[in-house]
Parts: sequence; structure tokens; C-alpha cells
Amino acid sequence: MDGILLGLAFWHVLLFFATGALGYGLLPCPGGDFTWHVWGGVFTAIYTVLCHALVFIYFLGSGRYIKENCLAHRFPADLHRRSRELKFAAFPWAMAGALGTIAATVLGGGADTGAVAPWVHGSVACAALGLNLAAFALARRAVRRNMDLMHELEVYIDRLPAGGSD
Repeated sequence: MDGILLGLAFWHVLLFFATGALGYGLLPCPGGDFTWHVWGGVFTAIYTVLCHALVFIYFLGSGRYIKENCLAHRFPADLHRRSRELKFAAFPWAMAGALGTIAATVLGGGADTGAVAPWVHGSVACAALGLNLAAFALARRAVRRNMDLMHELEVYIDRLPAGGSD
């Protein structure tokens, strides 16, 4: 999962910068059509939310796996507690990154129609990028620690008798 998360974060940053470069005119839009920036922003927002959702799903699945094994085989409950702590440490930042990106996208629509000043949209987009970078860094750390917990759980599972129960 660690490698997958790094890849997702790489593409996220690339999409964010490309969309921003299109918006600020640093990259030429084909045919001078600003629609490329608009669709790039929408795609980047959807991609960002899906990336964070993947991290949520990972923690839900691995947490349940750890919990069920701890209950079924009377392994130390500390494993499940530590897994929950990691999930709850990563969740608020991932949610803030996703919501910040959605806010930047909505404000981008407002900037496109003239209801919002473009600098407001740009400022919120920059803040969203910062939130997402922090969220990916914290998620990566939490995922790596959770993977260590999974390996710790495997040690307990390997000690089970051949029948798979106590």
C-alpha cells in the first residue's frame, strides 16, 4: 500500500500543478480554450477525493481484519487499539484535503462565472494543495505503521496450531 500511496500522491501533485499552470496561463490551453483548466480542476478534485477514499477503505479493511483476528484468537487487544489510533490520526487530514479541494473546485466555478474573485479561487486551491500534501504525508506514515501492525499480527497468526484456532 505504501508504494501505491506514493504513486497516487505523485499523480495528485502533478495534476494539481498542471491544472494550476493552465489556470495561470503558464501552460497553453489548446486553442486558447480555458475549458482545459476547468475540466482539469474537476478531474483533479475527483481524483483527490478517490485517493483519500482509498486510504479510508484501507484503514477500514485492515482495522476490521485486525479486530476480528484479535477477537477470534484472543490476541492482544492493543493491536486493534493501535490500528484505530492510526486511522483516526490520518482521517481528519485526509478529510480536510478532500474538502479543501472540493472548495477550490466550487470557487473555481464561481470565478469562471465572475461571482468570486479569481485570487480567492487560486488562494484556496494553494491551501488545498498544502492540506493534501500534509494529508498524504501523514497517511503514508500511518499506513507504514499499520503495515507493521499487520506484520505483528501475522506473527501471532503463525503461532496458531495447524487447525487455525487456539
